[in-house]
Amino acid sequence: MRGPYSVRLVGRVSGLRASVDRRIRVLIVRRRLEHAATMVERASGERPRRQRLVVHRLMLLTAEVPTERWVAAYGLARRAGTVYGETSTVLHSNRAFGDVPEQLVKEWEHVVADVENAVEEPFGDQRS
Repeated sequence: MRGPYSVRLVGRVSGLRASVDRRIRVLIVRRRLEHAATMVERASGERPRRQRLVVHRLMLLTAEVPTERWVAAYGLARRAGTVYGETSTVLHSNRAFGDVPEQLVKEWEHVVADVENAVEEPFGDQRS
């Protein structure tokens, strides 16, 4: 589920400073998390509601998960919620420094990829 906000679709714009490129990637991370939150809400059988916080929708990753996998699903949902909050801080310029380190952006992209993979798994197959 790479969706409409894939980095591959956006690509790189030549001539941009690396810091601007990273901020664009942070925006893409945020949009991918919003899309994943909507998809997990739909997969869980809930009717998507825009007014529900993305962080709360991401917690639905723990729904229908067997007991032995619940801690991992909960941890992933919490990490995704933290990443979503951090992207807000960056995008609304509430950071003490203007640039976001490359390693941090890569870590956030990895968390989003994990969430997207978890959403792609059919909820019915998680009961094994």
